Amino acid sequence: MSDDETIKKNTHANSIATETSFGGFLGPVEMIIGSVEGPLFSKFSNNKGIPEIELMASQIVKLGTSNSIGSIIGVNDPAFEVATIQNWIKRGIIKSPDGKKYPPQQVARILMTHDLKVLFELKEAKEIIDFGESISDFSLVELYEYHLSLFSEIEKLTPSLNVLFGRALEIIRAKRNPSEDDIKASTFMTFLTISKWASFTRELILKWVEPSTDGSIND
Repeated sequence: MSDDETIKKNTHANSIATETSFGGFLGPVEMIIGSVEGPLFSKFSNNKGIPEIELMASQIVKLGTSNSIGSIIGVNDPAFEVATIQNWIKRGIIKSPDGKKYPPQQVARILMTHDLKVLFELKEAKEIIDFGESISDFSLVELYEYHLSLFSEIEKLTPSLNVLFGRALEIIRAKRNPSEDDIKASTFMTFLTISKWASFTRELILKWVEPSTDGSIND
């Protein structure tokens, strides 16, 4: 059985379990992106990565857009365009290329910045990428491509959102009589909790990158 088939089987099994556990109600994943067919993130494991040639800014934007979650669930990303990259150069986030094309390492840096900017300020994103580049002999191109492969593993964890949603539903119904608003409230609680977790993760990352008092980097 292929990895995609295994993922589909596991996702379907968890979906059935969710429907059984919640009396036929949909969890937050199905409610928000239920119209999307097939595994959501497995495409990242099949990503061709960053080509070993220099790219124009417009080509980088196209590559970054195809690698984004937004493109899967139908959400546009107007914040990532050629002007965005030019702005990052002006602000010193990335270096200006020699000419109009960017080498693979710069392409990887731009795409990493694009991924990190949701949770971090641009300066923080730059510090994180600089840190990642300094702690090993891996190139940024390698790290970015490994990141996409790892991201595809999230597919197998997606049903856990529904487990969290189920727990939210249990908390609500333990404190009040069942209501038609329970599903919406449970979904809100689930995403609020995930947001808090994302904030916690952000602080952990910044703490890890933060220079220690003697000038070295925290391990």
